[in-house]
Amino acid sequence: MSASEELKYLNICTKNVSALKIAVPVRDDKGLESTIEEHFGRAAYFALIEVVNGKIVRVTVLKNPLRYHGPGDLPRLLKSYGVNVVLANRVGQRAQEFFKELGIKLVPGFSGSVAEAVRRYLQGEVGRRGAQGPEEISRMGSGF
Repeated sequence: MSASEELKYLNICTKNVSALKIAVPVRDDKGLESTIEEHFGRAAYFALIEVVNGKIVRVTVLKNPLRYHGPGDLPRLLKSYGVNVVLANRVGQRAQEFFKELGIKLVPGFSGSVAEAVRRYLQGEVGRRGAQGPEEISRMGSGF
């Protein structure tokens, strides 16, 4: 099979596949049982969850190599890992802007375990009730 035929075959095979790579800032390295960090920029680790057709297929915990970072460093790091969704508790204004620029969907308002946050997100729930959405966080300014 030629390269173009193989690419065409792959496109046909994956046409109906829904895939996400979700990142969650966490305090510890316990996989799906990791605790979500209260503030995105202070995360010691990031849980990276690969989801295909609504099912978790892989969980990796990445030690944050940028504990001391500049504006945009963490969003760019997650983008380099292929992340397209971030579930977090609180995220500063500047990080929100970088996520938007990079085409990464940011969903604030999650707390508790990674497993619970991912389950709720996949079921269509957005953060906890009363959580501050991007508009409210924007009014509060960066460093939130």
